[in-house]
Amino acid sequence: MTDKTTIPLSALRILPEVQSRASLNQDTIAEYAEALHPKEDGHPGDSFPPIIVVQDGDGYIVADGFHRCAAYDEVYGKNSDASIDVQVYPPHPGYTPLTLAKHWSAVSNTTHGNLVLL
Repeated sequence: MTDKTTIPLSALRILPEVQSRASLNQDTIAEYAEALHPKEDGHPGDSFPPIIVVQDGDGYIVADGFHRCAAYDEVYGKNSDASIDVQVYPPHPGYTPLTLAKHWSAVSNTTHGNLVLL
């Protein structure tokens, strides 16, 4: 069972060992950040699918949505209390980043190597 909720951006923990890609695509982050910015006419920025997180005690570890997290950081600041939507998965002994991956960009050979090592 998963729960959708809203948490402050500052509550997310990003662990490099959970990120399966070799690196984040800066063009994707810039595109997402531009879409997140409030519009000149006063309308809010675009909304994105929830960040996938795994509950870890009182915190949340990002499992999927690293590009979206980087875009939120760029727009609101890393330690912001801006609220974001997340989908919370309870800790599970069989958890790997691949089990929760929903949206994939093309993977590089280095990334593919990282996935195989998992």
